[in-house]
Amino acid sequence: MPLDITPQSPSPTGAPPRLLGRLASRGWKAKLYAPESDVAALRPDDLAAAERAFRAAVAVPGPTILGFALLRRAPGAAGLVLAVHWWEGAVLRRDALRLGGRW
Repeated sequence: MPLDITPQSPSPTGAPPRLLGRLASRGWKAKLYAPESDVAALRPDDLAAAERAFRAAVAVPGPTILGFALLRRAPGAAGLVLAVHWWEGAVLRRDALRLGGRW
């Protein structure tokens, strides 16, 4: 996956993330979450950008790959980060990419 690695920080509120929907592309399937503290500020175009980024990032088709994605404010910068997590056997992998935004 051609994504930029970014550090992941814990939720500032400690609250569990909210399920926003599901992403799917070329055999990849992921549930999309966001920290409760970020949900109110998300706009429909933010969710559309996350979906476009997910589809572009998983351009390589493969067998069904299950995972989850977390959409959150980028730490220390404007914009959003989409962190994608998936399993390869028993190993959990993670990669992320920075999206445009207005934070």
